[in-house]
Amino acid sequence: MGFGGIGGQLIGALIRADVAGLGWCMCFLINLPVGVAALVGTRRHVPESRSDSHGRLDLVGAGLITSALVAIVLPLVEGRQYGWPACPWMSLAIAFVLLADFVWWELRVARRGRIPLVDMGLVRSRALSVGTVSTLTYFAGLTSFFLALALYLQLGRGMGAGIRRDL
Repeated sequence: MGFGGIGGQLIGALIRADVAGLGWCMCFLINLPVGVAALVGTRRHVPESRSDSHGRLDLVGAGLITSALVAIVLPLVEGRQYGWPACPWMSLAIAFVLLADFVWWELRVARRGRIPLVDMGLVRSRALSVGTVSTLTYFAGLTSFFLALALYLQLGRGMGAGIRRDL
């Protein structure tokens, strides 16, 4: 997180410098050196491994969890704008059903001897459960703050994503 905070300041400086006239699009170029470093580091330090079993991608599980997350995030982002009609509340209720279906599906996939998207047996590990809850709490607070800040600055204060030249 420290590197992320430092990186954010550097990216902000690059945007402010307006290198090559790219403006705020310059922030996306940070992915190039980071991606190259990750590829080189992975090739050097991560040993090759192959699974004996060739599992198929759990597309139903991926669809269920994606639908559940959309059903949670979309009404939270758009609900206020429309005065909180019944639709966002129904979407949130449907999200819990989709999450329950996801857990049921993953358990079913595992019982059939196939490879699930998420191994539900990991939930029994106390260290993983505590770590997951703390990470979820941290990132839910952090990302919700930045989402709320972006919405406030753009919708409430009328500020766009572009650079102001008069500063």
